[in-house]
Amino acid sequence: MIGNPDIHKVKIIEKKRNIEGEAKIINIDDMRLWFVYMKKFQSSDFSIIGTSADGKELTKINGNISPYYAEQGPFKGYE
Repeated sequence: MIGNPDIHKVKIIEKKRNIEGEAKIINIDDMRLWFVYMKKFQSSDFSIIGTSADGKELTKINGNISPYYAEQGPFKGYE
């Protein structure tokens, strides 16, 4: 979910191979959600960058973010 209303674009960068993708942003009721297809990515070490309409970086998350699939089932603590 995107909490900052000034975020216009969400970019995903796979650090291992420096491959970049742009997330799709959708509006549902009063929420804004972003998602990206993980097909071209191979590792789980990413930077997720939220930018304004003029390209200014507003937020950046770095870390080991493993892609999750519905087939994995619920995570411990969310069962």
